[in-house]
Amino acid sequence: MTHVPEYIDKLVHPILEIRGRALSSLLQKVELNLVTCGRLSQYPKFLPNLLQLLDLGPHTLRFQVLNLLSFMFKDDSARRQFASLGGTYYLRSLKATAPLDLLPDINHLLQKLQNCPHQASEDITSRSPELQPQAEEKKGQHWAALDDTEENSLSFTSNQGANFSEMGYTVDGSHMESLFDLTLQEPSATDQNSPVTFTVFPWQALTQIDRKVLDSTTQSLLSHNEAVVVASLHFLDAIVLKDFPPEVLLQRPAVIQAVYGCIEEEGELAWRVQGPACSCLLTLTQLLSRRIAHFKDPHLMPEKEEIASSSSSGLNTPNMDINRSCCSFFGGYMQNIGAHGHVRHTKGKDEGHLGDGPNRSGSFNNVIKDLSGTTTHEEDDGDEFILLGMHQLTVTGHCSHIMRRLCSLMVSPRPSIQDVSLRLLTSCLALLQQCVQPQFLWEQEDYDEVSEEITGEIRRIILCISYLIVAGFEAKRSASTNTEAERQVMNINCLALILYRILTDFIPLEASSQVIDNDVCEGMIRILCDGGFYFEHMSQHNVLLKHLSIANPTVGTQIKSVLFAAQSLKATSDFLQTSSSQQVQFLDLAEKAIPVSSIHQSNVLVEKFVRGVAKQISLGNMEEEHVEKAQMLLLQILRFPDATIRLSGYKSVQRLVEDSVGASQAVDTLMTRSPRILLLLSPTVIRHLVYFGLADDNEEVMKAAKGIILGLLNGHPLMNASVLTAAVHCWYSCLTDLQCLSDSVSSLGRVVTNLPSVVYKGDGTLQNIEHLKYWLQCLYLRDRDTRIQALSRVVQKLVTTTSDFLPDPRDFHLAVHHDLLIIKHPIPLFFMSNLISEEGRLMKVLELILGQGIDPGVCKAAWSQLAFLLEDPQLHRPFLQLCSLQFLVMNFVNMMKRDGSQNLTVEYLPGAVETLRLLVTHSAHIRSKLLKDEEFLLCVVRAALLYYADDRTRSQASCLLALLVFNDVIIYMGTENEQKQVNGVRKDFICVPELLPSKLHLPFLCGTYIWHERNGLCEEMRTVHQIIQERDWQVLDFLKAVWAASCVGGLEKIDQTSKFSVSLQLSKYEAALLKSSVLSVAMTKLLKNVENATSHKDVKKNINTLSFYIQQVQFASCKCEDFFISSQWIQSLQRFLTSQPNSSVDEQLLTHILNFLSVSLSIYIPVVKAGTSLCPPLLPLLLNELKNKKSALYHTLQSAAI
Repeated sequence: MTHVPEYIDKLVHPILEIRGRALSSLLQKVELNLVTCGRLSQYPKFLPNLLQLLDLGPHTLRFQVLNLLSFMFKDDSARRQFASLGGTYYLRSLKATAPLDLLPDINHLLQKLQNCPHQASEDITSRSPELQPQAEEKKGQHWAALDDTEENSLSFTSNQGANFSEMGYTVDGSHMESLFDLTLQEPSATDQNSPVTFTVFPWQALTQIDRKVLDSTTQSLLSHNEAVVVASLHFLDAIVLKDFPPEVLLQRPAVIQAVYGCIEEEGELAWRVQGPACSCLLTLTQLLSRRIAHFKDPHLMPEKEEIASSSSSGLNTPNMDINRSCCSFFGGYMQNIGAHGHVRHTKGKDEGHLGDGPNRSGSFNNVIKDLSGTTTHEEDDGDEFILLGMHQLTVTGHCSHIMRRLCSLMVSPRPSIQDVSLRLLTSCLALLQQCVQPQFLWEQEDYDEVSEEITGEIRRIILCISYLIVAGFEAKRSASTNTEAERQVMNINCLALILYRILTDFIPLEASSQVIDNDVCEGMIRILCDGGFYFEHMSQHNVLLKHLSIANPTVGTQIKSVLFAAQSLKATSDFLQTSSSQQVQFLDLAEKAIPVSSIHQSNVLVEKFVRGVAKQISLGNMEEEHVEKAQMLLLQILRFPDATIRLSGYKSVQRLVEDSVGASQAVDTLMTRSPRILLLLSPTVIRHLVYFGLADDNEEVMKAAKGIILGLLNGHPLMNASVLTAAVHCWYSCLTDLQCLSDSVSSLGRVVTNLPSVVYKGDGTLQNIEHLKYWLQCLYLRDRDTRIQALSRVVQKLVTTTSDFLPDPRDFHLAVHHDLLIIKHPIPLFFMSNLISEEGRLMKVLELILGQGIDPGVCKAAWSQLAFLLEDPQLHRPFLQLCSLQFLVMNFVNMMKRDGSQNLTVEYLPGAVETLRLLVTHSAHIRSKLLKDEEFLLCVVRAALLYYADDRTRSQASCLLALLVFNDVIIYMGTENEQKQVNGVRKDFICVPELLPSKLHLPFLCGTYIWHERNGLCEEMRTVHQIIQERDWQVLDFLKAVWAASCVGGLEKIDQTSKFSVSLQLSKYEAALLKSSVLSVAMTKLLKNVENATSHKDVKKNINTLSFYIQQVQFASCKCEDFFISSQWIQSLQRFLTSQPNSSVDEQLLTHILNFLSVSLSIYIPVVKAGTSLCPPLLPLLLNELKNKKSALYHTLQSAAI
């Protein structure tokens, strides 16, 4: 007993003899009852090790293992534990390929597992009333799963080989459950949602002669003699792969592993081995693809209740030939499967054998013979079956090995290696696509071994491609010659197309984040910011961007911003070629082009826009909505964050004003040019010139803005009637905005001061409230003379009002009271308060204010207390509900009136003024309403004079009036997110345009803001500038390429760059690299090189490179019809096709060219123009040469026995 654990551990010992002795010892102990089955099953390693031993083999030990299991299955716990370890599944998979002498034991064990006690417990559970609903649900799910499976198809999984999915086999109405139960007892068809649909082929038995052929080939491939290796590769490609079924090399992977090693050869001469190795693998991969298509063809799958045999599964291995060599009959096999591998040769065969499985007309013995043809092996083949068959190379594993080793060859300096490696990779991806369902491959939570291998390999190949793309860009940047740089461009584009193909075929969009990490993201960014790839492969570019946006939304948004700039550059190019008479298109293109002005920084676009729009407006061709859109675009230029573009806009507008209503137009008596300034006669434009232009950081912009405003104001004598009417209307709307410019010193200030007389036509009584508002604003000006003039106008207005107000207007002294509203120490206006007041106190205060017979001292204190309470903004709403604004204003006005007796209510004014100031501070509605009350405005001025000596009350009155008259230009930064910091303490306060504090004495503390700053540079362009400054993404080179291609109509036409912008000019070197990205241009150049070649080596080199390019055409699904139907083909290749070869070297070159033409013509897609199909001009030449028996091509092919 003490040795039992040691025996259990030795069951999985690496040495075969030790495993056999340990198994024999345990079996003897059980047979002699020295160890009970229950006690043996208590060892946790026993059953797992036994199951592993069953897998390790050899097959001679399996009988003993099955015998030991039959003893163990007498114990219920042992059966349950074995089933939980997946033993049932393994026994079923073993049954499909086991020798006939093991089938009874396997069936016996499977029957015991079916009668496992856990099933009985399920029956008890289903009969239990409490658990019956759960049992019914599980039962329904079980039968639904059975219904969803396809009952009669082969399942190819990693460890199964070819399993049969029939529920049983019926002969004469009896269900066979013995040795002749040749099928599995449960459906094993591949789940429709399984990510892997094909992994291994059914086992192919070989004779001794066959194995010797493979062994000798393997030994030759491992030779140190390069010539022997190359010869072996050619033998494998030309002979072995044609005589053997391709799956044999996967089931016995020694040969194929040696070929993999040939690809990994290193050194300067490694290409001599790599080329034949890739060709060999290409042939194998193509054959495997045909075989899988044959197996998966639904017309060749067995029908219901039919045994899937060697005939029905496509093995095409007759039973009578089981001892014949593949070398003797598999040559005919290649003929039987046809050109495409899934259309079998029908001559001499019964039609009932085509796609219908085996002929069921025979006896039951024929069924056994059919099965034995796929399960019985020669004695010498047994060890090989154990060592290789159970660990054979899967189809997906074959694809993984190729992809892993092939990336480095894609950037080989030899075009022939690049060409064959790209063809191999294309074939490999097509093969892998036949074996997987990508939509289910990335949805799994627990990956099985095969799926994990596939997903891991896909991740590795994507990462490797990304590394190569980054390295390619670095090599292109450091290339010393144009040829080397163009080769790197070719490699980069090819790698990008491969990446596109992999992502498209194997990675659903929602799974992009599982394969695109930071390293892959870097490579994708490089290719997405490449101008050549963007123009030549735009659809592939879009697909890559979609995947990147899913995996990394931040980077995806940044790339989209770069593409936004590229589209804007295209629009700029179109805009410069569009006439302003095409108004809609002209404005739409301008709208798209303006944002990218910060990149090219050219004033050509701005000048054309301003002149073009002004011209169309003067001609009366523009509708009102188009004029408004043009004005908004002009404002976008004038507020552009880039100083160069902004200054260009201001100078263009200034020149427009000078050329329309300037002094130089005085001789234009008809005033025909004045309508051009209608573009500028908008209150929005004028306000922008005032608040933004005159406060700009750039002195030249300020000077230009001042010149524009002065030119417009002084140019009214040169305006025709309609333009003058529009100008007066515009000045009327923005007079109060121009007021801050009024002074008695500057020419602009004097013009603005006299502007009201033009607008209001000499109205000195200020009958218009807007006129009054203008002069009230002037009372805050820094210029003393202007304030005196404004005060005189206001006093005249006070005189015209009724005389029952205090104080008398005659008490105003212009020389003394011109600073009536000027406060030496501006007060802060807080929007928030820490006071927490109760509405009850507010009601008591209002009762005192509104009550009759209240002592004046008490009433005065109540007004002061009311002002104190209203410092809390939360009490404003309750206050206005208890006391209306109209009542409060009426009381305030009445306090200023004379009543014939001593006026005691005037003492309440300080509290009333402060109360009103608090209300207007927090309510824009109240400000707008009080601003329309002329009597109220004048009373505020009277209150300031009445309490001239009281700084607090005068300050409150000055703030109250300023809040009203500057309401339109004030922004309150107390809402939500727009808050600032004052002296390190968070405060809510007023903000005004930057110009006002420099021109006015405002009575309150305030912040400043740039007028319409939020409408400056769009978010996309901000992102682009940030990328250019902070990241090494070559964005500027990308935009250069976009601009150059947009100007000339495509990359292929780039010969000289545009002088539109210095920052977007391309050098000749950069232009040449961009042209090399165009497949048709690069391929045409190679054809010319072939025509001008002076040696066989040059011809082959250019032909190989051209073949590599044409493979990319197929990879990218491009047409390139202009290239394929060009006459350059005949000019380049006619001399090779029509000349008589003089040597074997010439014949080899001709063969090479013919192979190339075969690939090229197979890729070409005919183009139909005007109802006529256009074919390559080379095709008629080839047909004529082949038909002419006297031609050199005909004799060459005949001598080569082709």
